[in-house]
Amino acid sequence: GTIPYPSWNELRNEAREVKPVIILTVTDDTGDIVRRLTAPAGAGFHRIAWDLRYPPSNPVDISEKKTDNPFADEPTGPMVVPGTYAVSMAKRVRGETTPLGEPQSFQTVPLGTATLAAEDKQVLLAFQQKTARLQRAVLGAQKAADEAQNRINYIRQAILDAPDANKAWLNDVRDLEVRLKDLQLELSGDPVKSKHNAPTAPSIVDRVQSVVYGHWASTSPPTQTHRDAYQIAADEFKVVLGKLQTLIEVDLPKLEQKLEEAGAPYTPGRVPRWKPE
Repeated sequence: GTIPYPSWNELRNEAREVKPVIILTVTDDTGDIVRRLTAPAGAGFHRIAWDLRYPPSNPVDISEKKTDNPFADEPTGPMVVPGTYAVSMAKRVRGETTPLGEPQSFQTVPLGTATLAAEDKQVLLAFQQKTARLQRAVLGAQKAADEAQNRINYIRQAILDAPDANKAWLNDVRDLEVRLKDLQLELSGDPVKSKHNAPTAPSIVDRVQSVVYGHWASTSPPTQTHRDAYQIAADEFKVVLGKLQTLIEVDLPKLEQKLEEAGAPYTPGRVPRWKPE
């Protein structure tokens, strides 16, 4: 008989197929999703552990090697409060999610070893989740600023490379870069002072992370220092974020549009325009 050979479309679909995965969904007693965990979908027994925490608020990192520091902890979220939870399992294969089995409920209980445990765990969680929302925005803004600096670096070179680009635009690039550096200084600290081992004032990121690292591993109420650090960071970040959004979402695209109209080579962050001739 004839041996069947897959068509090009079948081979193409196979090459594009997303790797199958098992998804475990943890919900609280109200049915709200607390966490999603993934596990291998291969044959055999697999074990996965939930750290009894909400998901981290750090920027998504899909690199295999997260850090060069072997002692660095993985990003974490706030701890859940004691109570009843349930976990359900499903498989996702070829774009379809299929439930597996029935949800299983379980209890989380405190160890009872805390010296100054918070009386109201929900109030404690509310503060930690509020901090997590600020951390998500602050670290995201820090990442967005880094990416904006990369776009500026390419724009500067494109102005020099494109014959029809106005070289006066280099002044606009410099203005954007100085504004960005000032915002990064408030967000992440002063790199010049740090380079010379000079004392530096806490940055917005420093204040937020001091609350995260100093309190999220605790079941005690937040101290006044933690609350003050949050409030100072929130007040300062509100101003910085507005300026950063204007720079990245308004001013930077305007300059990139000028480059496109001048026929400059591609730079990150813009899609080339072209008309048939």
